[in-house]
Amino acid sequence: MRSSFKVGAALVAALFSATAWAQARPEKLWLLEDTKKQQWCAYTDQQRWEAEREATDWRTAGTIDFTDGKVSRIFLTVPEDKGEWVVSDTYAVNPMGVIESLVRYTDQFKGGFFEKSAYWIEDTQAVLLSREFLTPDDTVLPADPAAKQDEASHTYHGHLLPDLKVWLHLVDFPFSAFLEKTHTEVWTTGRTCTASVR
Repeated sequence: MRSSFKVGAALVAALFSATAWAQARPEKLWLLEDTKKQQWCAYTDQQRWEAEREATDWRTAGTIDFTDGKVSRIFLTVPEDKGEWVVSDTYAVNPMGVIESLVRYTDQFKGGFFEKSAYWIEDTQAVLLSREFLTPDDTVLPADPAAKQDEASHTYHGHLLPDLKVWLHLVDFPFSAFLEKTHTEVWTTGRTCTASVR
């Protein structure tokens, strides 16, 4: 009986410790992709992230949101090298660690419009649910009759839109190391980097 009590007490203590750690740690990480060093860096402090973003040859920036210690949302911003467009992705992740949906905004600076696409994420594919084109003040623009709405890569009134990858699983992200529960270094150091995985 005494042995069972000790085991039970140890399990309760371990559970309490793990729960306290999950609740105590910050709810967000900030991300930068350093293309020159071919690495991703994660930060717990937004000001430090902003300072390094200004000084770094970065391609992609973003954030990882956590709920109860688990990834719940991933936001990424990818600019075009020449500054003609920028893509902003928001991935929704369920408590089981499965990506459920993606909302993608493409800001086409040269054309003066936004494209908004919504996807349902399945295990082997991303299903396009809707696509619309908007002005900067969110006025819906008419569809381009020359464009095939079911194509991932397309044009809108002569403007070529980017065809960026849609990630289907958390392990597919090039910064997946920061999504693992066991990756605790960033929470203690405030900043850590990992080699880009493509």
